[in-house]
Amino acid sequence: ISPNGILDVTDVPPRPAQPFSSPTTVLANLTLVGPSSDPGVVNPSGGRLIIGNSIIEVFTVINGNSGIGNAFDARAGIIGSGTLLQAPFSDHARVRVLQDGKPITSLDFGIVNAGDVASQQFTLTNFAGNSGGPLARGALQTTVDGGNVTDPALSGSGVTAQNFVIGGRGGSQSYEIVLDTSQARSLEGQALHIAYQFNRGLLDQGDTLAITGTVLAGEAAAIDWNAVAARVQAAFNATGIWYDPGEAVIAPAPTPVDWNALAEQAQANFAATGQWFL
Repeated sequence: ISPNGILDVTDVPPRPAQPFSSPTTVLANLTLVGPSSDPGVVNPSGGRLIIGNSIIEVFTVINGNSGIGNAFDARAGIIGSGTLLQAPFSDHARVRVLQDGKPITSLDFGIVNAGDVASQQFTLTNFAGNSGGPLARGALQTTVDGGNVTDPALSGSGVTAQNFVIGGRGGSQSYEIVLDTSQARSLEGQALHIAYQFNRGLLDQGDTLAITGTVLAGEAAAIDWNAVAARVQAAFNATGIWYDPGEAVIAPAPTPVDWNALAEQAQANFAATGQWFL
């Protein structure tokens, strides 16, 4: 369906009951082309599919309207409350979120000390039936659909809103999340949403992973009492006062002024020259 094109299937009569499903319409390979970038197009929009409340069966879907990252919407350009189902006999994208080869439902940094290196990795892997397809399409989301990455201590590709396309069976894409441990903190309410165009035969599926972890304050540095004593002694020698100046440069105390000597010198100068001066 080309840009600005519309396919309306709301009035298509239902098909006879089938062994596995009874969809209203079968569209096989559906592609909604995204909005035209031609500057001569007025009010450009992508191809649209009007389904009403019908059940539509498809083999594959490529939706150029979906947007990127947090703007990704699997149903963009699909109008109506109906359902798109992937044909039961077609090859389905089956994406799983793995860490060290095992499925996960959250990302936990655990408890780390300030200054430690802390990172988490995860992989999106497509377990589709055939290596040649279908591709898995979707987006990492950080502010919508349960995604909430607001703590500035989190960084990396795994908390960067972006789209992904993963190859057929065995295709995968890996991501990393880094936690800044320069100061004590506890991650609260942080989560990553992974949105899929189609997954396991269903449109607009997703996984939400909570991101948790705690950074403990580092141990206080041991006090060097010999260094403290040396600073205090140096301060007394320079100023005549006992105190710890820390790392500051100690300025020696000024020499006291002998006002009697200054007066005698001024008197002697006047007696010799008739002028008062020092």
